[in-house]
Amino acid sequence: MLRRFWLLSLALLVPVSAHAADTWWAGTWKGWKREFRHNNVWPEQYLDHDRSAARAPFELMVANGWRLQNTISSYHFNEQTGELNETGRLKLKSILFETPTDFRSIYVLRADDPQMTAARVKSVQEMGMGMLQGVEPLPPVMITTKEPRGARGDYTNKVHTTFAESMPPPVLPEYQRETE
Repeated sequence: MLRRFWLLSLALLVPVSAHAADTWWAGTWKGWKREFRHNNVWPEQYLDHDRSAARAPFELMVANGWRLQNTISSYHFNEQTGELNETGRLKLKSILFETPTDFRSIYVLRADDPQMTAARVKSVQEMGMGMLQGVEPLPPVMITTKEPRGARGDYTNKVHTTFAESMPPPVLPEYQRETE
């Protein structure tokens, strides 16, 4: 009786274990094949991630540079009314017509007074809409606290004029003959 039990259980177990072994072997072979391919192309799957991580700081620097370039500073506005002055109009014109479209955003330097900041933004929006004349939409006008390096045009002009006036005239030294 015991012998029949063992033979019956063995007869039932062999097909099940053969199927399980076959399934295990197929799964293991697929895993080995996948790992083999993964190892043979090893650096390729990570190169795009590495390249984008290496470029990210430079893209951020470019965006920050354009933000500073497109900032309309406090010396571009009338100090009492918050309206754009002539240099502000020229700066706005250069932003609207010379800046690449990917970086065409207008940044207005925040004033000490919120009402003055609002007057500056309103002045930039009205002047920009007048310059574009409805041909294309006005780029976004945003408030920033990052002030670009620069100075008023009259001050810069005076520095350069004073430098040019104080420069000695370019004169060659006198010719000296060689004596033997």
